[in-house]
Formats: sequence, structure tokens, C-alpha cells
Amino acid sequence: MADVFMSYVSQDRTLAEQVSRGLQADGLSVWWDRDIHGGADFAAEIDRELTAARVVIVLWSAASQASQWVRDEASQARDEKKLIPVRIDAARPPLGFRQVQTLDLQGWSGDPAASAFANLLGSIRRLLGGGPTAPAASTPASTPERASWISRNRWRAISGAVIVAVIVAGVAAFFGLRQQRVTPDGNDGRIEIRAFEPTTKTEELARFAQGVTETTVRVFATNNIKAVTQSQAGAAASTPANAPEFVLRGTVDRDGDKFVVNADVLHTREGVVLWSTTTQGNAAQLRLLENRFSTTVASVLRCALRGRSRTRNDPSIDLFGKILGFCAASADGRVDQFPELAQRIVEAAPQYADSYALRATANAFATDPDFIASSKPLGEVARLRKLVYDDARRAEQMDPTVDSYFARALVDDPSVDLAAREKLWLQSIKVNSAGSGRWGYGWLLLTVGRIHDARETFEQAASADPLDLGTANEAARTTGWTGDLALARKRFDDLREMRADPSTDWAQFWMELQFGDPAIAQKISKTYVNVWVGSMKQALASDRCGRALLDARVRAVHPSKAQLDAACPEGNVDLYGYFGYADAAIALWEAGAFWQGWSFTLFMPHNLSVRANPRFMHVAARFGLVDYWLN
Repeated sequence: MADVFMSYVSQDRTLAEQVSRGLQADGLSVWWDRDIHGGADFAAEIDRELTAARVVIVLWSAASQASQWVRDEASQARDEKKLIPVRIDAARPPLGFRQVQTLDLQGWSGDPAASAFANLLGSIRRLLGGGPTAPAASTPASTPERASWISRNRWRAISGAVIVAVIVAGVAAFFGLRQQRVTPDGNDGRIEIRAFEPTTKTEELARFAQGVTETTVRVFATNNIKAVTQSQAGAAASTPANAPEFVLRGTVDRDGDKFVVNADVLHTREGVVLWSTTTQGNAAQLRLLENRFSTTVASVLRCALRGRSRTRNDPSIDLFGKILGFCAASADGRVDQFPELAQRIVEAAPQYADSYALRATANAFATDPDFIASSKPLGEVARLRKLVYDDARRAEQMDPTVDSYFARALVDDPSVDLAAREKLWLQSIKVNSAGSGRWGYGWLLLTVGRIHDARETFEQAASADPLDLGTANEAARTTGWTGDLALARKRFDDLREMRADPSTDWAQFWMELQFGDPAIAQKISKTYVNVWVGSMKQALASDRCGRALLDARVRAVHPSKAQLDAACPEGNVDLYGYFGYADAAIALWEAGAFWQGWSFTLFMPHNLSVRANPRFMHVAARFGLVDYWLN
């Protein structure tokens, strides 16, 4: 039985041999002679050695990422928590192995005294010794099930793309800044932005690479992220201790009519790849692609640096990598992974109250029916709810100044009425004035019909944090809801100029569809492309209720109730309310066809007939609105 099993492909045999010799010189036994993959005579031995090894090194390269054998071996090692992934060229690891901390041997000459190889040896020794683990691959970043336009019981005025922006806003709000504390060992949060490199030497790609670099530098600077250029870093780093803590490096490429940006974030001293990301876009909109990439990366990095500030700037690279992974998951809308990712942070840093507050927040998201709780048994939702309160209580006991109110206000708990929830959001804002709670408080204000107050709350949050796209979208949309459509449209255009994100189009589409310009809504529906579900036009093709409203508005007709029933057999509160069929809309409310959280649609201009109906107050009382207003 060998200490180390090395997985690679024959094209990388020379480097594999160098790695093996270096490990053996340090006293480690290595099983690595894998010249022939897939041979029947070797399969049993491979399986036996892979299972018996205590550490598995996978050499990721352009060749190995295409090998099913290497993928299988990496997957088994990951599942058995003994994987050390190592990049040996510029190629990215395959899907399922990108959101990981990966050691970097690119350009290694075989010198066993090199710092990159010393990092590999240290990781192996820690894993063999049962101490702090080496960088380990996480569960593959599976594509979460996105919220559709139509659910079984309710028609959402919000889409998957907007939900992702809402999630990012919520997590960004939670990661408000604590007071910074200077720590040793170069833990200063500075990021060196290296010039992006074109994968092929063409003038077009060279210009694009320069544009990506310059835009990233500008976005980091305007959002107060401590960054230096490559030349500045070289001039300042007279000693390793003076070097920036992190490095952002990347490449640009072209794939047909798409341009692609690949980027890594490395820890300078340890040589560890903490995070990798890819952004692609249309060749006709390169400036928008540059903005989208740079603002996304800036959002994730700032979220992680803020998260570290909440653990007293703990210098642990392992902990920072886990926080970075959580922030990246929020940017991708992978809410289903929140509980597991937060659990890893608690395990890595159980001494900090904010670790438990974060886990409480992650589980609070998991109870929300608009994210993933709709697919969970009631017993599981109740269990998660208890975990939220237990973690919030524990965080408070460890540190009375911690923001435990965010999770308590966010958790889906029928026993918490609107008035009590408002107090929790306000307490969260008081404890963490950097933004925690303003996002949720804005949505509560929408829920109870205080549209102007909601607009002011979203505007305050968006002004304080320009990278918080979800809150900025809501600030623009509520501007339209309060009657200032011209200003709302200008804000949406400004957001697209800054960051071409699908959620901005979704937000404006619904504003225009419900009471704005139907021609604009139709134009957006034809041109907008959702990266998860295809085009909006395709989505409307399967959404009979949404298509009925859009068609009626574009043609300026007033359909009969029978025509609406034929177009939307399941019935729809918004659809009935928009065309004045208040009794039918209220009947759906009374039948439980709409969730309390979306009661804000009652207060939109298109539901004036519903609010004027004598039965409206009975519906409002059912959802606790009357008691809330009285309080």
C-alpha cells in the first residue's frame, strides 16, 4: 500500500515522474506508473491501489481533464476526503472540480526545493498526519432547480434570474463589515491584478485582454477593494512579506461568436488556487462582458473579505477558501448548497460567533419556499427552522454584538407575524449598519404596501453598495411602481451599462408588463436571453398566463373573464386583478392560491379594483395585514 496515489494521463508522464521522485526523496511511497489507462489487466490493480492510498494527487491539465479515468479517480478521492488537486498548465479543471482550493505547479521545473513543491509536500504531510487538511475538492456545483414563472399554486412576479440577484443581495447584506484588525503574515487583503493574457496571439484578443484588465482595475478601485496592478506589486514587493496577499490572473479566448474570460484567484504565499471562474458573452457586446466579469469577481472577492472581517481576520487560508466558496455559491444562486458550505465554515472556525450566525442565515434561506424549501418535507423545514434559532441563540451568547437578527427575520416561520418580523429587520439594521437587513426590510415594506418607504430603503442600500445588483434592481423597479417610469428606465439603462446581468432585464420586464409600456416589455421578451432557461420568448411560450397578459396589453384589448379562464385555466390573481375581475382574484386568495410573501402585488396599480372590493379587508386580515397596520 502506497502513501500517495498519483492520477494523470500519459501525456503528462514526464512531470508525473518528477513529482514522484520528489515525493519519494522526502520519504513517501508513491503508486504512479499509469502509462496505459483502461487496460483490462490494470483495472483491478488501479482500483486496489486507489482505494488503499491515503492521499490521491490529481494532475489537472488540458489532457487529463478530458480523461474519464482521471475524473473517476478524482471523484472517488474527493468522496473519500483524500484528494489533493494540482494544476500543471493553464487549463481549468473540469466541471465539479472548479470551486476548490487547488495547488499550482504551473511552470515548475522539477526543483524539489521550490516553494510550489514545498506547498505540495506540506499538504500531503498534513493529510497523512490527520492535521489541517489539504485543499479538498467540494461536491460538484450542480445546477440548482430554478424558480419558474408558473408554480403549481401561484404566478411569480419574479424570475430565476431575479431570485439569484435577491440571494446575492441577502448574502452581501449579511456580510457587512466589522472593524478591521491588522494581522501578521501578509494577511492584508490586497489583490494583485495581473494583465490578462490572450490564449492566441491575435490583435482582437489582445485588445479584449487589455480591456478586461483595465475594467477590472477600475471596478476594484471605484468599489474600495484594495488592489494593485502587476507593475505596482513588483515595485513594492521587495520582500515576500510586502507582496499582495492574493493574485487575480486570467486568460481570454474566443469560441465561435462568444468571447470567454477565465480567471483564478491565488493565495500569493501558499501558491493555492482558491477560486476559478468563467464568464462568456456575445462578441458584439465586449464592453458589457468586461463589466459583467469585473463586477462579478469584485462582488465575490469583497463578500469573502468582508466575511473574513467577521471572523476577526483569521489568517487561515483554509477558512478564507471556504468563505470564498460560500460567496461564489451565492453569486451563482446555488442556495441548495448554502447549508453544507456554511457547515464547513463552522467546522473550520467554531470559535467565532459569526460562523454560527452565517450557518443560521444559510439554513434560513433553505426554509424559504421561493428557494428550495418547496421540495422539502414539512418535517425537514421544521428541523432547519430549529437549527436557525439554535445557531442564532448560540451566536448571541458568544458575542452579544453579532447580527443574529438577519437569520431570524429571514427564516420562514408562520408563527412570526409581520410586526415582529419588521422589528427583527430593524434590529438587524441597527446592529449592522453596513447594510445587513435593508434588503429584507425593503421586501417587507413591499409586502404590506408601503411602496414609497420600500423605494427609499432600496435606494439607500443601493447607494451604499453599488455592487449589490439585486438591491439596485429593486430600487429601479420600485421607482417605476411609485409612478416615475422615466427615472426607472434611466436607472435600468445605467445598470445595464455597468453590468449586463439577466436580472435587470427581468425586473424591467415585469415593471413594464404590469403597468408600464407593453411595447418595451415585448421587446425585452424577444431579445432577452436567460442563461438557465433559454430565452424569455421561449419561457412565455410555455407560460399561458404570462402570454395572455402580454398579448392583451400589446393589443390593448380587454379580455372577458371566460377568455382569461381559457388562456389561464389554473387562474391567476394578477391576471384577474389587472383586468378588473376582483371577485375572481379574491376567490383565489381565499382558496389559498397565493403565498403571503407575494401579497405586495395587492398594492400594485393594476390591482386597484381588488383593493376597492369590499372583500379586500377580509383577505388582508387573513394574511395579518390588518393587525400589522393597526400596530
